[in-house]
Amino acid sequence: MAEPTERRRLDDGDRAPNGEEFEVFVRSDGSDPMQHVGSVRAADVDGAYEIASRLFAWHADDVWLCPSAEMTRFSTHTLADEASPADRPTDSEEPRAREWS
Repeated sequence: MAEPTERRRLDDGDRAPNGEEFEVFVRSDGSDPMQHVGSVRAADVDGAYEIASRLFAWHADDVWLCPSAEMTRFSTHTLADEASPADRPTDSEEPRAREWS
């Protein structure tokens, strides 16, 4: 069975010193799920929409923008000096994406 992954909660810090950073989600077709496609930096949401539309979403039916500062990030990568381990789910029957034999 696969070993549980140890993720750390990351310090948000100043992710966008020249404007605000936005996470971009798009849906190519109305029946498709939303997908995270990347991040953009802009002075405001209208500027972020313009940039995101050109970079990621010229074909998409839907574009969602979320301020990056409003998202909580967990990662297996060490991106912050003082990251602390995140609590693991308490359910020991947590479904696994893959099993090792």
